[in-house]
Amino acid sequence: MSDIECPYCESENTVDHDNGEGYAEDQCHAMECDHCGKNFVFYTQISFDYWPKKADCLNGLQHKFRDWVKLWLNEKNEEIQIRRCGDCDKEERRTQPQ
Repeated sequence: MSDIECPYCESENTVDHDNGEGYAEDQCHAMECDHCGKNFVFYTQISFDYWPKKADCLNGLQHKFRDWVKLWLNEKNEEIQIRRCGDCDKEERRTQPQ
């Protein structure tokens, strides 16, 4: 998957993000095209995407909890378990004797 198109040859390039390069939004970044070898600059704009979904449990209905999952044994050799609501991600924990 490419990140950027060269403004000279229109070839697809990947921005090298080693050491955090190319992420800062407040500066001009320079790179060399992998295909034609010409240098060009680019600017970074970070955006966020959101995916809404219904959460009826936040509107008065019951939580839709998934199955209990074992996390670990505590110092009393009791099993610590967790489950989460599939809609709102509310978490419940319980301790079960081993």
